Amino acid sequence: MARGYTLLLETLNGFEKAPVLPFDATAIAMFDEMRSQKVRVATMDLRIAAIAISNNLILLARNTGDFSKITNLIIEADFTPPEALSPELRSHLKLSDELVDEFLAADRCLFSVPMYNFSVPSNFKAYIDQIVRVGRTFTFENGQGKGLVSGKKVIFIGGGFNMLTIADKADYAN
Repeated sequence: MARGYTLLLETLNGFEKAPVLPFDATAIAMFDEMRSQKVRVATMDLRIAAIAISNNLILLARNTGDFSKITNLIIEADFTPPEALSPELRSHLKLSDELVDEFLAADRCLFSVPMYNFSVPSNFKAYIDQIVRVGRTFTFENGQGKGLVSGKKVIFIGGGFNMLTIADKADYAN
């Protein structure tokens, strides 16, 4: 348990040190140019791409389907098979590797997660994003995802749900 909190603290401290790049005039101009070309990508993804291009950066993303529609954008996917990882990309995945190792070493996993605004908290989503890794926890077979983890007992406890009125027909928690 203490190791999990240590990793959480390291992650938060890492965010503290990460620079936040502005959506400045150069990025806005790039964004406007891509919009005028009618690139069919969500607005926020287009902004991310504009910032990356205007700063000559490599974008590390899982959303290669949308981002690949943008010319001049260099993408590295964190779905890259382990044997194809560059040293730089491997360093970006250090925390993910630690969390996957911890998950794979556990015989049982207990997740106690509330539901907020019809979804789970963002930190739980971020954890899932860290442990869903090609070649480690899943693979592709015939174009379909296939899990690589088996024999684990996973217990998921939901809590903090809003009480639904009788008039509500949708149960978003289940």
